[in-house]
Amino acid sequence: MSLVLRSMLELGELDVAIVQVFTHEVRPTDVVLFRENLHWVKSREMSLSPEGTIPFLSFDDDCFYRRWAIDIGQDGGADLETVFECSSAAGIVAAVNAGLGVALLSDRHLLQSMDIIDRHLPTPPALAYVVRRAKKARNPALDGLISEIELEVSRYGRLALAI
Repeated sequence: MSLVLRSMLELGELDVAIVQVFTHEVRPTDVVLFRENLHWVKSREMSLSPEGTIPFLSFDDDCFYRRWAIDIGQDGGADLETVFECSSAAGIVAAVNAGLGVALLSDRHLLQSMDIIDRHLPTPPALAYVVRRAKKARNPALDGLISEIELEVSRYGRLALAI
């Protein structure tokens, strides 16, 4: 949803949104709530051939992980073949656990049944969860909302961000 929400912010359809971005995309006006890493993962029981294509478990077309993997991954020499698409993290986690392929998942979705891999794959960038405003959205009520969100996340940690 981050790409969709970012587009809505740019079009002025939203005043503010909590979005996930790569850390190098954090803007000076963003409020960073927390950061985490992104990893290539597979089931511990799945073996990857050193040659040939890598079966890729992908989020849908509106996912910036997918766009990065296809753009950068292919440029870096990784031969990814999308074998499964799903818009939910739960679906991707289930596909990884079933041994269907390799996926990009953030720290919060890693399970003990998964291996982090880096062989033949480019290192993914780190992630940041930010509060991002529309360019013209400035008012005291919005400032108060953003302050409260920042306070709650700092008080309860990223688990409180299950919006």
